[in-house]
Amino acid sequence: MRKNGFTLVELLAVVVILAILLSAAVATTTRFIEKGRMGKEISAARKITSAYLMYAADHDGNLMPGYQSENVTDATGQSIEFPANARYPWRLASYLDYDMHAILFNGNENALKDQVDFHYAASVSPNLGMNVTFVGGDYGSGSDLAPSAKANSKYGAFCITKLTQAVKPSWLIVFASARRTTHDVGFYQVKSPSFIATRWSGVWDPKAPAEAYGFVDMRYDRKAVAAMLDGHVEMLDEDGIQDMRHWSNQAADQDKDRFTLQKL
Repeated sequence: MRKNGFTLVELLAVVVILAILLSAAVATTTRFIEKGRMGKEISAARKITSAYLMYAADHDGNLMPGYQSENVTDATGQSIEFPANARYPWRLASYLDYDMHAILFNGNENALKDQVDFHYAASVSPNLGMNVTFVGGDYGSGSDLAPSAKANSKYGAFCITKLTQAVKPSWLIVFASARRTTHDVGFYQVKSPSFIATRWSGVWDPKAPAEAYGFVDMRYDRKAVAAMLDGHVEMLDEDGIQDMRHWSNQAADQDKDRFTLQKL
């Protein structure tokens, strides 16, 4: 006669079934959390782009440079010192009513506030990086090439500095999902797949150094949030994010998806 109770095989079967159910529950929860983060980032991208366009409206249609020192303050009126005042978060802060959640929404705001220099930390870690090379211009010491009369005579007007110069504003990336290291979310700039030469490292690898892909982070199922100059936001996959028509006004004008800057 069989004694009451479970056999070892039955217990093992129950354990396996529970493990499968737990794994499915974890995967579902993870996907739900990721969708929530993506939704917040899309919302933030819309707010930031709206602020960016308001800045242009207040400056006679001139686009905000990607990196340039300006006299700006925080919500208390305290001056932001260099180099934090050269990056876009504090230069757009007043257009966002100093709502830093629109820029730093991934739950790291409190951690940043605990740092000795919150102004600097917030400036370098926005969730979205700016296309500094081709939109507005990069005037930092590490600039690829600052737009100037000399640069334009050599390469043409490679960087747009006014809204009216955009050939296809609905195509042109202003902000995109960014990371500054392999693990850290957020960076203030993103760099295009090519410039004078190809500079991205081929197929996307999330374990590669952030600079191998211009600090762009395709963190949502191999897609990145991209905010365009006309104000709309979309998700770009690997092919889309590496299409130079999304980065360069010249590439869009010439309809070249694989574009490099050429001397005139």
